[in-house]
Amino acid sequence: MNNISDCIDFVQQQIDYQDRRATMTRGDQKKLNFHIETAKQFRSLLQFLESIHDNPAIKSQPLSDIDPIGALLPKELIGLPQEVIDELSAKGTDKQELLIIELIEASGGILSLDRILIGIYKSSGAVIKRPALTAKLYRMAQNGTIFKVAGKKGLYTTEQAKGESS
Repeated sequence: MNNISDCIDFVQQQIDYQDRRATMTRGDQKKLNFHIETAKQFRSLLQFLESIHDNPAIKSQPLSDIDPIGALLPKELIGLPQEVIDELSAKGTDKQELLIIELIEASGGILSLDRILIGIYKSSGAVIKRPALTAKLYRMAQNGTIFKVAGKKGLYTTEQAKGESS
């Protein structure tokens, strides 16, 4: 599935399948409830996919950048005004992580640990100890938010190198 239209078609097929299975299992209440509930979940997913289908900001993103359950990725929040971010339910979003991603993106996609330290200070006035920043960058790399540049110590990028797995 390469685009949202393909996903919509697939989800519709799953709804049709679950509805047919529910009709066939009317004698078994447990199976009937299972198929009805599964179809309900697929309908909810279909409604979400259809709601974003015509949204140009999301439509242009690769499918790997969209979580249909609704969890927001840090890169989706980049560039949003603080008033909008404050209204989102993305409670786990670390503002420093967003700033780090913005700094790396603004530098052309690769930035050193030292330049990240300087960028955070210039942008927010915050002084971060090197070990604390290193730990944050490590966690971000583990989560796939940023990536270490292979073979280079202290360099980070927002793009995963081709041929590498997360």
